[in-house]
Amino acid sequence: MTTLHRFLCTLLLFITSLSASDLSAQNYRKEIISRPFDGGMLYFIRPQHISPDEGNTLQAKPLSFDITYAHPSDSITFNSTITLSSPYKFSHLCLQLEQDKVHKFPLSIFFAEPKGKSWVIRLSARMPYKLWRDASSQQHPIRLVYQVDEQEIIGYRFTEKEWKKQQGIISLLDQIISF
Repeated sequence: MTTLHRFLCTLLLFITSLSASDLSAQNYRKEIISRPFDGGMLYFIRPQHISPDEGNTLQAKPLSFDITYAHPSDSITFNSTITLSSPYKFSHLCLQLEQDKVHKFPLSIFFAEPKGKSWVIRLSARMPYKLWRDASSQQHPIRLVYQVDEQEIIGYRFTEKEWKKQQGIISLLDQIISF
């Protein structure tokens, strides 16, 4: 193999790897909206979806959630919409991480309303940005649990594909806010 041939092959591999990483970042870029506000930037992560745990008996539909981060700040607002067969006055959102670590956050209820044969409940929790970022760097998907008082009512776990997407979005957001 000639030196020129080796150089061209190396150059082709390098360009291909750059293109692949750019495409990945571009795919996640459309998930983040940024807007200036007094004193900083507001970052909004478009709604994502997670399926309920297997065997749930509440006829739950996938959880829809979005995240808002006001920079500079140390917390995110985690907004979620739960659709169930019955209404619940949820009090806490728990993040279940690897090694059985659990972080619990109080919930605010924006609204609960009937829709057909189901109930739609819109909730909000604030949590440290660093915790969500660190959780997103875990190898295994986290589990989100909604409680009434101390009782678990419904849980959601990211699939591997959903988790990889979430990791990519948070990684990109972290790169954006580091400038």
